Amino acid sequence: MEIEGHFISNSKESSDFYLEKKLSRENFTEVFASQEKIKPNKKYLEACEKKYSFNVWDLWLTTAPRNKKRYNLDKGLVLGYIEDIIRKIEQIVETFKPEVYICYGPAGYTHLITYKVLMAHGVKIIETKQTSIPQRFMIMEDLSNQNKTLQENYFDILKNGLTSEEEERAKEFIINYQEKPKQPDCAKKFTEPLVKRLSRFSKKLSKAVKYGRYPPNFRYFFWPIIEKTYDSIGVFEKPVEGEKYVYFPLHFQPEASTLIYGKWYVDQLSLIENISKALPLSHVLYVKEHAHGYGNRSLAFYKRINRLPNVRLISPHSDNFSLIKNCSLILTVTGTSGWEGSLFQKPVITFGQVYYNDFKEIHQLKDISQLPSTILKLLDTKVEKKKVVEFVAAMFRSSYPGLARLPHNSNNRSMADENLKLLSEGIYSHLEHKIIKQKGSDV
Repeated sequence: MEIEGHFISNSKESSDFYLEKKLSRENFTEVFASQEKIKPNKKYLEACEKKYSFNVWDLWLTTAPRNKKRYNLDKGLVLGYIEDIIRKIEQIVETFKPEVYICYGPAGYTHLITYKVLMAHGVKIIETKQTSIPQRFMIMEDLSNQNKTLQENYFDILKNGLTSEEEERAKEFIINYQEKPKQPDCAKKFTEPLVKRLSRFSKKLSKAVKYGRYPPNFRYFFWPIIEKTYDSIGVFEKPVEGEKYVYFPLHFQPEASTLIYGKWYVDQLSLIENISKALPLSHVLYVKEHAHGYGNRSLAFYKRINRLPNVRLISPHSDNFSLIKNCSLILTVTGTSGWEGSLFQKPVITFGQVYYNDFKEIHQLKDISQLPSTILKLLDTKVEKKKVVEFVAAMFRSSYPGLARLPHNSNNRSMADENLKLLSEGIYSHLEHKIIKQKGSDV
């Protein structure tokens, strides 16, 4: 199978990276909004909404929260940005007629437009995504955050059973996890030496100067100070021994996990209030702050949670796995805690789109009015181990060896030659399988 490649650059920084890697200008297309003010064609955008199955303002609201200044941008300017990106992707389709688009995953409106336009033109999406099994990645094919290969393999296992090797492998993984749980690679913070951190900081400053990012955003550097202040003034509580509770770990925001895959529940405060209302008197709600960057939230955010009579705001320093092991139920939008809870055989309710929703023991809530009855049905139940084994085995069968994390989120381990070889082999295997399957269906 021969592959002829063409690259997409989503920023000036990406373009410079390609050029540093000796990629010629003819081999990549820049797909980021023009700095020139473009008068938007509203009729064209309305036609695109129908043609590509998106809403323009929905696209923008996956990007705007990442920088509050974007909320103040002129609406016409924003529509011009979006139209510019759509036309650039359409030009790529017309010029190169791509069959496959390989990417890391969507984070903003340019990525969503790229997905939607390419999919509408029959281009296969190959999105690499780290699984919750260490050193393995899976491939997504659309914006559903569901793995079609996982769905197929899980259905096959439920119908035809497991091989003895698959069963043993899954059992061993679950036992090891229950005895010594570890944070999955998809959420793990890889340790970075001080020298490398200083080097990365220096590069950020030079890029701010080079690309005219003024004023630089220093709020991240103040987070540790804010965090220590919150810790010292008693904002958070510790778990109470013997207390019965349901567990809701807060998502870090803004991120694709809520902006794209949990967009109807992006307001976590409102969701917490709804969970609070849905709980019986026998249980309280433990809301644990995210361990990374909790200095990004305002004190008013925490005060609103602490006003609720049956809610405890748990310290981000509390052990996540102990909270999972001792809870009666886990609720999450799309977090890894849902997967982790399943491995401990806990009942789980999700609100957003996440790959492990395919596990039949996961309860994805489609109607918020059903939350009280769903909670009552699931409280203190236990998921049968055999069922967990089946889904874990399907995960192994549907994933490939390799670390699919961005370089700056993995201490550059994902860019190691050995890992790049694993990633390319996994992608090639997936493509080969899909082509063979497609040819078989065409016969």
